[in-house]
Amino acid sequence: MYGSVANKLSSPEAKNEINGDEATFAGCNISAVAYSAFTKASYANAWRMNVAITGGTGFVGSILTDRLLAEGHEIRVLTRNKEYKKNGVDSYVGDLLDESFDVGGFVEDVDILYNCCGELTDESKMKPLHVDGTKKLLHASVSTIGRWVQLSSVGVYGCNRSGSVSETSPELPIGEYERTKAESDHLVVSSEIPSVLLRPSIVFGEGMSNQSLHQFIQAIQNGRFFYIGKEGATLNYVHVDDVIKAMILCGTADCAIGNSFNFSDSIQIEQLVRAFCTSRTNKKVRRLPEIPVRMLTALIGWTGVIPLTKSRIDALTGRCVYDSSKIQEQLGFTFESTLEEQFQSFACKNKK
Repeated sequence: MYGSVANKLSSPEAKNEINGDEATFAGCNISAVAYSAFTKASYANAWRMNVAITGGTGFVGSILTDRLLAEGHEIRVLTRNKEYKKNGVDSYVGDLLDESFDVGGFVEDVDILYNCCGELTDESKMKPLHVDGTKKLLHASVSTIGRWVQLSSVGVYGCNRSGSVSETSPELPIGEYERTKAESDHLVVSSEIPSVLLRPSIVFGEGMSNQSLHQFIQAIQNGRFFYIGKEGATLNYVHVDDVIKAMILCGTADCAIGNSFNFSDSIQIEQLVRAFCTSRTNKKVRRLPEIPVRMLTALIGWTGVIPLTKSRIDALTGRCVYDSSKIQEQLGFTFESTLEEQFQSFACKNKK
């Protein structure tokens, strides 16, 4: 049976020992106490958890690993890298794509499993990893882990050009990544393991492998960027630090279990451009009509003469937002700063 630290945290004795407060938090029984115990180093020895992380060497997973290590928890990471070493981390070398790989030792006696693994580029590996790999982990995890936190994606809702997308919106995944992520989510939810789904939009921050934001900054600062269509297009992003904070809440709050949470912040494209402008590039940005730009892209976009595609134009002209009020209301999550402030900081740190 898994190490039931979460049960200890929810006991009256634990409440009294930590802060003597029997009150609820954001309508959720002792979630504030659980989060405090999980994240404050002064309680790390008393409430040390066994945490397993897949994708622990990736962008989000590596930052989550460092954060939980700093709080004094026992961390194990599943990795394909035989050379991976990090002080305080038990590395389990193996590949979920390998049918012969036994994951039993990795999930044994675990309080929380954070499933952060994902294949972003090779479509031939997406179903084997996201679906078959999840099945393998789930089969081995029954009765051995206390909670499963699934890092998913708002992409499972498909391509939405306008309106607000909530957790009750229909799932209409389009690409192979989104379809296999949705299937993985369904496997987790239908299992016997207590689980939580976190579905962020585009995650950004220091160390991200996706170069789109770096290219965006360069285009703006070099005067090559132009708006497309009417004012007010909306982009959806979330900073990696906020994702880590939300994941920890999903792993500790009692009322998180059995729920999915959309997780995103939004910003109008004019605000984003302002955040990325420097004093020497703070000049008027051109605006071109949408229909001619789409027509030109359809005619010559394939040549590479213009750096635009249909999907990129869709992203730069959309007005859809992903509603994150559920995680704010039920788990008490708060964003520490605005997206504009976070993008300004990101641009400053990535000056060429």
